[in-house]
Amino acid sequence: MTIEETYQQINDLIDDKKFNDCLTLLEKKIEEFPSDNLLKRTFAEVNYALNNYDVAIKIFEELLSLNENDIDLLEFLGNSYSLKHDYQNATKILNRVIEIDPKNFVIKGLLAKIYFKQRKYKLSLEYIDELIEKDQNCSDKNLIQRNILKSQIYTKLDAPTKAINILKELNIKFPNTAEVMSLLGYRLATANKAEEGLEVLLKAEKIEPSEQIYNGLGIVYNFIGEIEKSRKYLKKCLEINPDNFEVFRNLSTMTKFTKGNKYIKKYEEYIEKRTDLTNENKIDIGFSLGKYYHDQKEFDLAFKYYQIANDIIDLSFNYAVETEDQQYNDLIKIFNDETIKLYQEDYDDDIRTIFIVGMPRSGTSLTEQIIGAHSMVHQLGEQKYIINLIKYFNDRINDGAKFDKETKYNQTAELIRFLRNDFITEVKKSSKNYKIFTEKMPFNYKFVGFIKTLFPKAKIIYCKRNPMDNCASIYRTYFSNGNIGWAYNLNKIGKVYNIHEKITEYWKTIFKNDIYTLSYESLVDDFDNEARKLISFVELDWEDSCQKFYKAKSNVITASSEQVRRPIYKDSVLSYRNYSKYLSDLENQLKNKGV
Repeated sequence: MTIEETYQQINDLIDDKKFNDCLTLLEKKIEEFPSDNLLKRTFAEVNYALNNYDVAIKIFEELLSLNENDIDLLEFLGNSYSLKHDYQNATKILNRVIEIDPKNFVIKGLLAKIYFKQRKYKLSLEYIDELIEKDQNCSDKNLIQRNILKSQIYTKLDAPTKAINILKELNIKFPNTAEVMSLLGYRLATANKAEEGLEVLLKAEKIEPSEQIYNGLGIVYNFIGEIEKSRKYLKKCLEINPDNFEVFRNLSTMTKFTKGNKYIKKYEEYIEKRTDLTNENKIDIGFSLGKYYHDQKEFDLAFKYYQIANDIIDLSFNYAVETEDQQYNDLIKIFNDETIKLYQEDYDDDIRTIFIVGMPRSGTSLTEQIIGAHSMVHQLGEQKYIINLIKYFNDRINDGAKFDKETKYNQTAELIRFLRNDFITEVKKSSKNYKIFTEKMPFNYKFVGFIKTLFPKAKIIYCKRNPMDNCASIYRTYFSNGNIGWAYNLNKIGKVYNIHEKITEYWKTIFKNDIYTLSYESLVDDFDNEARKLISFVELDWEDSCQKFYKAKSNVITASSEQVRRPIYKDSVLSYRNYSKYLSDLENQLKNKGV
């Protein structure tokens, strides 16, 4: 057989998608013609098509040593690294392509996606803005995808209004696009506009029912507490695509699957054998299987799958817990008793906000649901108002030196007034019919000093749970906002828990009775008494609706959205004991406060 006939046979096998037969033939012919680089290149490309990226990378790099500026080879190599989730090498190679071909918009689009996955959001945004502005030959499909990514970037940059506006503009320019309408509905719901979001999704369902629309409806119905409707739509989504692992994970959080569920065995085989699963796929499957086996009380298997998912996320974050301790030191340097009292002042406004703080999974959602069931209270949920204000404050202050009483008082006092008014304005936007609001961003426990500087009479409720239960529950939870870098490693969770205790104890020494500590265990053990004490602390009259909090109509956009729709239950008290054999290091760290 001549080399020309060999090439023809190889092409025929590729056309017929007989890739394994093609590899066998190529291996034989490369041995026969060892200097034929076209055979080697084809061998690498077929391995690439079969997801054998390590083999492909080795050959692509060998061929690039002969011609380092071969753009096609560089693109294949960069894509291979990207598909292996080796983003560092991927960006290095793909940026070489851009150096050679500055107008290669396809590669710039890929880099934008990779930088997004690396959480380099501003760099990703630079590429997306350039593509939207300069790529005049962009297809409608690509333009939609680029704007969707831009919206996702703004969401990660805590600019939800910009994210929503991008999707609204897309929805006008490309009406009836399922993916756009699904994301728009979801984003509106997460921005405390659930009714508007639901309206968009229901309209989309009538126009073109699709997997994306059913998924969006399932998520939003979960937010507003209509669990049965949520399950119905998520199941519809799975009927269309049984391998939508994210949907199954969402469904698993609100469903106790029966033994022998048809998806479970299949997903176990997937995670063990399928080589084409992305890390995101493995994470979704891992948390789903962990929840299933937890419900079945097969805790060894549950931990196995939780660990698979957590290890992947932890590796991607590579989070340094030391930043938490540094933040604590910075906070107490600025917000000490003297400076807080210096800048506290009365203000004239009839709005008051109750701040609910604590570690994630400590009972903050339950606490807000109890108070929010009161007829005079509107729930804000987990908002980033305070976090965004503290960022703005830090940008202006930088360090404690600007708190010098003589030279900086007026400047800082004016800044405090500006930030207070900004917060009140944002809160008022959420409802014109209420004067009392709950805000339950857990991580505001760090910023109690800042909150009390802005609002001296603010009510602070600190939710506290058994440390082992709290930390184990965090480990078993997938946080959809994706910004809790320490939550997927037991050692890091323990360290952060200890730092959080240190911070809250510091605030208690300053504010004493202004901070109400609510024990989760006491609340579930003696609910009626503890709930009445809670309502009394926030200076409200008792209403029976607070006792039946699970019937209240409210949006809960947290990992606890399903739990707070049920009456009080005690299953989670001391539930960490089910995993005791895996938690000895965590227990020692908590006992010794990390020493």
